Amino acid sequence: MELQLRPINRDDPWYDEARRLYEASFPPNERSPFSALFSDFHGEEEIMAALEETRFIGMAVLLTWQDITHILYIAVEEELRSRGYGSRILELIRKSYPGQKIIADLERPKKKARNESQRESRIAFYIKNGYSFTDIEYRWKNEDYCIMSNGGNVSRKAFGNFWEHFYSNR
Repeated sequence: MELQLRPINRDDPWYDEARRLYEASFPPNERSPFSALFSDFHGEEEIMAALEETRFIGMAVLLTWQDITHILYIAVEEELRSRGYGSRILELIRKSYPGQKIIADLERPKKKARNESQRESRIAFYIKNGYSFTDIEYRWKNEDYCIMSNGGNVSRKAFGNFWEHFYSNR
């Protein structure tokens, strides 16, 4: 069956499914209220539902400016994980944004972290899908992150300009 990514809004029938998955997949300190994702970036964000025919598979939140598309959040239904859906969603994102540098933040590897194996698995997943580390690291909401990129490296300056664009427009 064909997997598709479809933009959703607050009136979309998939809104509640996407919100539920978002809240179940990301710890409170690493997320904003789901409704804020639709307003914090003045319409420049895309909240996507991953669907296989009429079955909800997962969701992604993307933010694009100039030649960077940032995957803010991506999640697959728990019972469907490890079946290739995450890789297929990344492939659809890549095809939907040709010529873009696709970036994702990941918790930095840290020995003895409460979720050390999850961190390592996520990094391995992105490497398997053609992503590589950039030299960008930062701290947000009491967590350390690193940026991985597909489609070209992103400099610290470009990353800073990306976020400055969104914060200066608030």
